[in-house]
Amino acid sequence: MRRLEYSLHILRHDPPSHVCTIALSKLSVRRNTGAPMPLANFPSSKQLVLALSRVGVGAAVLEKMERRLDADGLNTLTDLILSDQQVATLGFKLYRSKHGILLHSTFMTFS
Repeated sequence: MRRLEYSLHILRHDPPSHVCTIALSKLSVRRNTGAPMPLANFPSSKQLVLALSRVGVGAAVLEKMERRLDADGLNTLTDLILSDQQVATLGFKLYRSKHGILLHSTFMTFS
């Protein structure tokens, strides 16, 4: 099973919605090409926490993330090692290109 290193950038929108938008960057691609980051939306930070828990992000990291989202509305999780299936669990679609696998999202929304 292929696993790559990613960063996940999180923005929690202002009340009343509290929607969380996440942007996924594959570290090697993002550093070298400035490629755009795919996005996915979650209706709340609680639902985002559930999805991140399903892909193996630990409780302490999730608690710290929630504190930062409460304080600043922003957070970045770095050095995430994820399989293609885990990336899909977070709402990102994978498309193959002649140069490898590219990530792309159609602004998936979880309800």
